[in-house]
Amino acid sequence: MKDVLKIFKNRNSIISRIIINLFIFISLFLLSIIMINYNLTKKNYDKIEQEKIDIILNSIKPSLAVNISFELWSAVEDTLDNLVKNKDIIRVKLDTPNDSNKKEFYNSKREKLVINGSNSFSKTIEIFDPQSKEGLARLTIIYSKDNFNRLINEYLLWIGILTIIYIIVSLFFIKSVSFLIKPLDDIAHDMNNFDPSNPQKIINKSHCKDEIDMIYKSSNKMIDTIDNHIKDMEKKNKLIFEQSKMASMGEMIGNIAHQWRQPLSVISTGATGMKVQKEFDTLSDESFQKTCTIINENAQYLSKTIDDFRNFIKGDRDKKVFSLNKMIDSFLNLVQGPIKNNNIQMKLDLEEELHLEGYENELIQCMINIFNNAKDVLKELTQEKRYIFITSKSINNKVIISIKDNANGIPNDILPKIFEPYFTTKHKSQGTGLGLHMTYNLIVDGMNGNIEVKNDRYLFQDKEYTGAEFTITLPTK
Repeated sequence: MKDVLKIFKNRNSIISRIIINLFIFISLFLLSIIMINYNLTKKNYDKIEQEKIDIILNSIKPSLAVNISFELWSAVEDTLDNLVKNKDIIRVKLDTPNDSNKKEFYNSKREKLVINGSNSFSKTIEIFDPQSKEGLARLTIIYSKDNFNRLINEYLLWIGILTIIYIIVSLFFIKSVSFLIKPLDDIAHDMNNFDPSNPQKIINKSHCKDEIDMIYKSSNKMIDTIDNHIKDMEKKNKLIFEQSKMASMGEMIGNIAHQWRQPLSVISTGATGMKVQKEFDTLSDESFQKTCTIINENAQYLSKTIDDFRNFIKGDRDKKVFSLNKMIDSFLNLVQGPIKNNNIQMKLDLEEELHLEGYENELIQCMINIFNNAKDVLKELTQEKRYIFITSKSINNKVIISIKDNANGIPNDILPKIFEPYFTTKHKSQGTGLGLHMTYNLIVDGMNGNIEVKNDRYLFQDKEYTGAEFTITLPTK
């Protein structure tokens, strides 16, 4: 019974729909046959009972006509008394023009019976004089429906028995069908719970070598294909990531070399100056302390640049909690060269004490990709002011990072394709179209976040600008 109820638990399943529709169709079909047969049986038996009454009346009609015409009332009474002794006749009534000759006889076993349409038939005939054809009397017979009702009750009993048998057979049929289709339900459940990140082959528990087994084999073949495809995609994504990182590293090495020139020049000048001053015995304590402080500050700056570059190259995939503001500082340090070379002004509006749980290195890579796209467009513009705005804020346990430029925005026909792989508006020698696609994957798949892009028109320092705005939404720690 539990197996039967389990089938109907999910009304959207193929099994339950097939069985319910089949059960309704067969039930309606059988019900219509029963109703038609019931009405025909009732009509035919009613007709038979009426014919029995006609036979009885026609058999006594001639003798009654003769006896009444000769006024042989004792013979009439004997005829009617014998007639009412029939167990199926309830009452016999003879009406004559002369009220004194009216006769009415009751079946002794049915005298107290209340006569109505549900328990009796009634039939009335006219009795005529055999010679003159003049009407002599009217005979009414009330005939019992006992036989008719008994037949109908037996019929209804059989219908009840057949209904119970039908229900039992239906339950057996449903159980049999559920047993036959259970492997299909199992494979549907296994496929619904299939985890692409951990593909496991599904096992045919029924061990039947039929169409179900073919579905299992096809499903496992599909799982192998998906598994191979996922592995290939992981290899490609890893390769794309490494290629993008190598391209960024090549650019950053040049940036670092450019950034180091000034600090190294300051260190070299300070050290040489102290050496000369020492030789001429003009090096004062104050000058020595000041020069050492300048050398130390520039050395710390060089060390910070090396640490940021080393962490970026290391490419940790360890999920950890990190400070968003410190991450943005590292990002700005890595792109300081192109910022200065292209005369870009970075405008920051960062909320304090924002922390994320995820992959810090990958988020830096994403911001570098977005920055590089903005930088490439900005350096082609002739306008004097080149801005990139970075804002951060926390809303409903989510961190919103916005990166916006003033490079006149992205054409509307290109905007929907911006995150597609291999889509680029640059010359093939300048871009592969993978940077923003990789950024999308790292944010959405790698960090369970979201990234959107739109064109925004805004005011800054009383001047209107238009630019592309990338919005990154990430869950907080």
